[in-house]
Amino acid sequence: MKALERELEQGQQALAGMEQQLAAADLYQEGSKDELQAILRQQGELQARLEQQEEQWLALQEQLEALQD
Repeated sequence: MKALERELEQGQQALAGMEQQLAAADLYQEGSKDELQAILRQQGELQARLEQQEEQWLALQEQLEALQD
């Protein structure tokens, strides 16, 4: 469970970094179209992976709580 929590934290940090990149105005210039598309694709993939990891974490948390009852 701790490993999953570390993965979630690292993924969230990576996502925050991508959001900072996407906030840069120069990324939206005509010459940066490929870079923008790559970052958006990576962001989508990371968000999907984080969603799956969060679901796994919730399931583990529920199991842990059930064992404690």
